[in-house]
Amino acid sequence: MIWELIPSPETDGRILVALDDSIITKVGKNIFGCEAIFDHAAKSNQSKYPWAQNIVSVRLLKQVKGRWACLFLDFRFYLPLKTIQAKKETATIIGDVVPFQTKMAQAAQMLIAIAIAEHFSTAPILTVTDSWFGNNGLWKPVYKAIGSRFNILSRLRCNNVLYDRPEKRKPKQRGRNKKYGQRLGAATDMAKTVQQQARHATSRNSGTPVAVIRSPTQRIGDAPAALRPPQTEHKAAQSWLPQMALRLFGIKF
Repeated sequence: MIWELIPSPETDGRILVALDDSIITKVGKNIFGCEAIFDHAAKSNQSKYPWAQNIVSVRLLKQVKGRWACLFLDFRFYLPLKTIQAKKETATIIGDVVPFQTKMAQAAQMLIAIAIAEHFSTAPILTVTDSWFGNNGLWKPVYKAIGSRFNILSRLRCNNVLYDRPEKRKPKQRGRNKKYGQRLGAATDMAKTVQQQARHATSRNSGTPVAVIRSPTQRIGDAPAALRPPQTEHKAAQSWLPQMALRLFGIKF
């Protein structure tokens, strides 16, 4: 297993992994995994339904020479159910139609495989993801498989309702234990109480001061704009290919 070639994968005693889905646009009509996929980040001059592959991936986050690197550990091709039911050529491998899996099921499968791998089998795993994956659909199957070693760090959806911990059971109390405590409110309502605590932050990579984070409830897509000082020019982020990332870790081919 190539995972075993990664020296010191832990960061502060934990395995940090990033989970997200992405699309890769293609031109050929018979390329496996391709479908007209909705692109929520498409610009005004781009198609909102490009012909592309939709990939769900799990990547190791690790600092290399003072900068964060992202090393692909595993990925899955996601195909809509309608594409598989239609038995399209783009959903077949050597004539066999691939079975359908939701993105949640694919993500859970990969995380469980990483957690039980010998190279990662003892360290806690912190999964950094967006609000789409940060819910019980991912938490429940992975936590059931690996227990308290699994944790998720994600942005709450604005309509998520938060509750306090339930009170301790009183002696001779009738009925079952309470599942929830006092209702604290939706994420949007609670964010308003800490909005005044928004402050400047400093980029760990360049040291350039970033703009004030005005609202903890802003959309994921707005975050880069909020963190970008208007007077500062930015270069496009580099793409880290798995081979290059392995070389940075000192692995020779």
